[in-house]
Amino acid sequence: MTIGNAFHWMNRERTLDVLYDLVADDGGLAIVGQGVPFPVPPPVKWRPVIDEAIVRYLGPERRAGQSTYSHPDDRHEALIRRSRLTEFTQHTELFEPTWMIDTIIGNLYSMSFCSRRLFGDFEHDLRAALRAAEPSGILKGEPGEFSMLMASKT
Repeated sequence: MTIGNAFHWMNRERTLDVLYDLVADDGGLAIVGQGVPFPVPPPVKWRPVIDEAIVRYLGPERRAGQSTYSHPDDRHEALIRRSRLTEFTQHTELFEPTWMIDTIIGNLYSMSFCSRRLFGDFEHDLRAALRAAEPSGILKGEPGEFSMLMASKT
């Protein structure tokens, strides 16, 4: 069974418990996704521009449907290790993408908290602020992490 980036939206402990009963006896679970490496690297000069625009247009709490979202305290790895699944393994690859202003804005609009209808002049203001922070429009250097967490039912 495979879960992608949506795992952080779930009641993760309950999900692992339910999935244990659904996975074949010789099967397993893989959680794949992109995150932030730990320890968190220092922010690149253009990251605060995005964070400030999000707070200005959406407020200090991330919206999630009719509620708000906050990052969970426990990492996925810790929850998997505490679950009934066994033989936990992890593969991680660090990467540093190069973004353009359009791709950053498109990526933001792909996020569940970032709906165009909520933003008003957000896109215009963010473009101007990013261009001021990085006149070339090429945004480099924000490290990311792609990971695959696997465990089995044996």
